[in-house]
Amino acid sequence: MATGSDRPKNIDGFQKGLSLILEAKEEDAVKRTTLEQLLSQTAVCLHGLQGNVFSVINGDFPDLLKTFEERIERLQQRDYCILVAGETSSGKSCMINLLLGVDLLPYSILSTTSTICEIKYGLHPKLVAHYKNDGDNSTPPLLPKTVKLRDPNDCGKSYRDQIAPYVHLKEKREEGTSYEKVEIFWPHELLRVGIVIIDSPGVGESEKMDQILMSYLPKAFAFIYVISCNNAGGIQKDRLVRILDKCALFVANKWDQVDEDERSVVKQHIVEQLNLYWPDGNPVAQTVYVSTKDALKEQKRGRITEEYDVLLEGIKSMILKAIYSRLNNHWTWVNIVLDRILFRINGFNKSMLEDRDSLIQRMNALHRKILVLQEARQQEIAELKRKFVDETENIVDALFDYLRSSEFERKFTTWETSEIPVAEESWKLTKVKIQKALEDRFEMFLTKWEERNGVHAKVHDELVQCFQSRFRLAEAEIKEIEDIIHTQHSQASSESTEKNKKVLQFNIRAKVIIGATSPLWVTVGVASLIIALPALAIRQARKSIGAKMKIDDYQKDREGYLTKKSKKFLTSVTKENVREFVKEQMHLADAMLQEYVSRIPRILEANRRMASELMHETRSKDEVWRSNLPVFNKCVELKKMLSKFGIQIWSETISSNQLSWSEDPLIGEGEFSSVYSGVLSNGNAENSEDSRPVANVAVKVFKQPLDCENANLFLQNEAILR
Repeated sequence: MATGSDRPKNIDGFQKGLSLILEAKEEDAVKRTTLEQLLSQTAVCLHGLQGNVFSVINGDFPDLLKTFEERIERLQQRDYCILVAGETSSGKSCMINLLLGVDLLPYSILSTTSTICEIKYGLHPKLVAHYKNDGDNSTPPLLPKTVKLRDPNDCGKSYRDQIAPYVHLKEKREEGTSYEKVEIFWPHELLRVGIVIIDSPGVGESEKMDQILMSYLPKAFAFIYVISCNNAGGIQKDRLVRILDKCALFVANKWDQVDEDERSVVKQHIVEQLNLYWPDGNPVAQTVYVSTKDALKEQKRGRITEEYDVLLEGIKSMILKAIYSRLNNHWTWVNIVLDRILFRINGFNKSMLEDRDSLIQRMNALHRKILVLQEARQQEIAELKRKFVDETENIVDALFDYLRSSEFERKFTTWETSEIPVAEESWKLTKVKIQKALEDRFEMFLTKWEERNGVHAKVHDELVQCFQSRFRLAEAEIKEIEDIIHTQHSQASSESTEKNKKVLQFNIRAKVIIGATSPLWVTVGVASLIIALPALAIRQARKSIGAKMKIDDYQKDREGYLTKKSKKFLTSVTKENVREFVKEQMHLADAMLQEYVSRIPRILEANRRMASELMHETRSKDEVWRSNLPVFNKCVELKKMLSKFGIQIWSETISSNQLSWSEDPLIGEGEFSSVYSGVLSNGNAENSEDSRPVANVAVKVFKQPLDCENANLFLQNEAILR
């Protein structure tokens, strides 16, 4: 049996990478346990809050206790699930086989992954197939099916052939297999350290399989996205790329199919595409170029290619980055929650210092003001929704008119000889290539139309500017309201609001979503426009054509056939298809609108509830303070502990190999720290030639060892700088 242990032994780099991952995992386990304890203690504080304070906090963060449970559960997960995704036939399964050193997963143009496949460590090779739940609760679910994977020498069937019936379909692929997922247990060093590789269906092949893939995203620790180098433009089709975080590795596969003199151009194109559609990443550092086909051949001969080493190095770096990212994500979230708890308790306590009658009068006025604002924001939301629908419909009309124009029909149905797909050895393979050519051609014309006319860009910019201005207004209103709650004099509030405009911070994700690097015209919707035609017209056409026309007929008149197919293709496109496509293009503006709709009313309501609670508070100042004090003190203690823990996490983002500085010259000095000049490089300790300067930086050095007190001070200073 060919297991990971049978692979060539000249893999010191591989073993070193594994040891680094294992070491990082052990350290990560300790930190996750610490973070889990901090989250658990914060959740206990929530349970100890008085009902009035808790109701306000739960307005700031809906279902907060449930969210704590979910995050603690995720921190307890010990496996590192790496989701492998990409377009159909990009070579995902082939790449996984290369990593594992054995032909485990089937791969071919007409036989690609049709269900989620989890590959995890097991001493004895086996397969466990989990049946789908058909939704019928009257019958018990089918038990998973376990299949022992036998040595090919004993059974006469390769591992690939033994696994294929459970993970692949060649017909009716849009319906998926009978299995929700398939687990494969396999003895391999990479899996033994806790890595779980998830092979996914091809993106964009069917809506059902896309839904399965998207449902796995929350479980993923990191991502490997496989690109086919002979179709790098496919990057922009996939909505998955847009939501990947920084912990991703892009594998540009089929590098052997790119001519030597074209490789630099192809690399540049891939990087440009990723910069557009993946603005949070670093495409240059997080993309590797391989030919899994060639590397597998060399592997079978007992040799390991340089490309294979680069792939392993990329995976190692991705895992280490993902470890930090996960810790930082949970740390940031609980830090925000603790800040808000302290903010709300402090608001209740400060307000109780005021004369009772004065407080009631002030809160009553504030309550009325919030009600007026709530009504105004609801009217504004209705107005923004109408504006979004109207502007979207304008794009739909313009695009549909273009698709129905004689100019578009003439261009789309006229094929140059070089554009016509050549016939393959079978009609099925030929049909796949023809359909792909039609889809790529359609996408190209839509992209050129937008580049030429800028219809979507103009509408998008206007909507974004409109939404951003409404956000700024709403943020200022909320800031003013919360200042009034926290002071005895509303006049001080307006002064504070004016003073703090420049540092106003409000956690609205849409601010991050919309940026100069965000793509405006993303042809991801082409899949919905082409594939989701009425009655699945295109897929039905795929089935019927094979019965009517043989491959030799296609050979006789390829141009005539494609002209006919192109016209039929166009007649299948309806205005509703175009509308769905345009909605996909408007995803950024829509995300900003939805964030406004969900967040602004919620924060206003939390503040209204707080004003109401203060207005009807009958306890004395001392009673309120005594009831809040234990939780307040505990949250202050947790905040200090969390600050120190956060700095320990952040220290891993820059290695000492990357930073050089000296105490001369001194830029500045304070009571707790000194600031010096430094240089940040990419810091490859093993290769000094790779240690190139990246930026001149200022290095802040604390005079005392890190503890909870100065860690909190450091983070406050850092927040002001940001």
